[in-house]
Amino acid sequence: MEIRECSSPAEVKTMNTKQLRDAFLVDGLMQAGKIKMVYTHHDRVIVGGAVPVDGDLKLQGAAA
Repeated sequence: MEIRECSSPAEVKTMNTKQLRDAFLVDGLMQAGKIKMVYTHHDRVIVGGAVPVDGDLKLQGAAA
């Protein structure tokens, strides 16, 4: 799982387009044969996608 930290309002004001996309865009969630998840501290939310192709996908907990 990808984990994204918060950006301060002051930091966001100085970001260019690439930096904003890197910080906030959740892209590539739907990948064949994979489970992809992103946890963001901005809204404390997990968003994800799962695309089974050749069988079941196993959802595993994060390692401590």
